[in-house]
Amino acid sequence: MMYSNKHLKEVLCTFKFLPGPIKWDSGFFGQFYDKIQADGFSLRQEKKGIVFEIGNLNNGVPITPNVQEAETQMIFRNPEKNYAISMGNSYVTFHIVNTYESWEVFNESLMQPFMEKYLELGIYDKIQTCQVVYLNSFEIIAEDPLSDYFTVVSPPFNTFGREAAVQVSKNYVATNGIVLNFKINPQPTAKQNTKSIMLECGAVGTVTMGRPISDWKTMSQDIKNPVRDFFESIITEKLRQTL
Repeated sequence: MMYSNKHLKEVLCTFKFLPGPIKWDSGFFGQFYDKIQADGFSLRQEKKGIVFEIGNLNNGVPITPNVQEAETQMIFRNPEKNYAISMGNSYVTFHIVNTYESWEVFNESLMQPFMEKYLELGIYDKIQTCQVVYLNSFEIIAEDPLSDYFTVVSPPFNTFGREAAVQVSKNYVATNGIVLNFKINPQPTAKQNTKSIMLECGAVGTVTMGRPISDWKTMSQDIKNPVRDFFESIITEKLRQTL
């Protein structure tokens, strides 16, 4: 069944790499930006975080939490096409926001040309993990139970009141080792008599010893392939008819 994809808010594909012969350096941000700036990636945003490490008690006395600065990440944006590329130590992620048409377009217009530019940096030799995620947003009738729309949600237990703020998260390991996962979470909405639901649906594959980085396209295709059938198995016909 073909969909309008109006429910798709973001699609992303992440590659995580094994450490290579070249040590990571934040100077790679500037080198990559120089390669993609002329292709519409006019905006860049640096992201820094902090990591709290909380130890166990030491003779009954709490250990002072250790606060460390997390590694810097950089996000490059193409505002005209709603593309984004985020990168940091050992990973790169390709994002498309609100304008996803198909995997083929996503691959040919975003991943193929800019993964080639990323590979020119020569930082890594092997991919360890590839993850594909689809973020879907649905607006449904507020009084309807979620089980009307999602097969993975149990019918409501109304003994003590009506169903509210249902959250569901599950992982499934396929026979080929690919892990399929979904998360269903309520979202804020200003519309009356309406519930807004976010469904994160995707898959991740890991090769412990790594796979040649030149295989990125085949690996991402292998990870993406089961996601459509997985999505179809999660939603009911009632939801399907609204897409």
